[in-house]
Amino acid sequence: LGLQIDGSGSLTLIKTTLSAVHISS
Repeated sequence: LGLQIDGSGSLTLIKTTLSAVHISS
């Protein structure tokens, strides 16, 4: 899980987290 918050990185972080949760489920 990449935690990269840089400008619009917040959206990327949210999408990555959601994707990780869906994959983990």
